[in-house]
This record gives sequence, C-alpha cells and structure tokens, in this order.
Amino acid sequence: MNFKSNLMNWANCGIRGFGTYVPLGRISTATLSRPWANGEPQPGHKSVASHDEDATTLGIEAARRALQSARVQPDQVDAVWVGSESKPYAVKTIAATIAAAVGTPPWISAADLEFACRAATEALLGSTAQVASGHLKCPLVV
Repeated sequence: MNFKSNLMNWANCGIRGFGTYVPLGRISTATLSRPWANGEPQPGHKSVASHDEDATTLGIEAARRALQSARVQPDQVDAVWVGSESKPYAVKTIAATIAAAVGTPPWISAADLEFACRAATEALLGSTAQVASGHLKCPLVV
C-alpha cells in the first residue's frame, strides 16, 4: 500500500453515530463549593450518579444510544473500547460487560483504556487507525 492509498483509507473513517447519558440526579454547585467559596454562592447544578450507577452502567446507556444513533445492529460491532478513569472494579473489564449488555458477538475485541481525561480520546484514535488499516469495520468507543 502506498502513501496515497493509505490517506484514502483515513478519509473513509468517520463517526457514524454517538450517544450520551447523563444521570438524572443533581446537586447544586453552591453545596459542592461551600467549603471553598468564601460565602459566595455558586450558580448551577452538577449531575450525580445514583447509588446504583457507575462507569459501567453509564457506559451501557451511552453505548445503546450510540448504536441507535448510528443505526448499527450489535452484531455489526467488531470491537468495544472503553476509556475511563473511574473503573468500578480493579480487574473486571468494563468493555466486555458493555459488549455483552448491548448484545455484540462474544468474539469481538474488547479493551479498557486508562489515561486520565485522554482515555476515550486514545480509544477513538486507536479504533480509527484500526478502521483505516482494514482490521476493524465498526468499533464502538465508549
């Protein structure tokens, strides 16, 4: 493969859909900032995960919405890569759990990436390179 055809492979890469999930719980920023605000109220609210929500459950909801947005069936997904800085378990993978929850085939590639705020960006860049190389066709990045 020459340089020009490699660029064409990159040109065919793109985001087919996206999904988000924001927990319904809210806490006022005034409550959060009270110890540091020197008595000045802070406007607004922040979302707060419920007692039964964590990075895995939030990721499952976002992944389901992304597949719906992209009009992709779970059996078309060939990889699930998850970037997170708050894994609920030390050794249990979030990616495999999300893959199973959304119904992807059991033989797909699944990986968790941890890289502070850049974890999901690295997952997106890595999956794009895999698509450009022809190794993957439809990865799901969470």
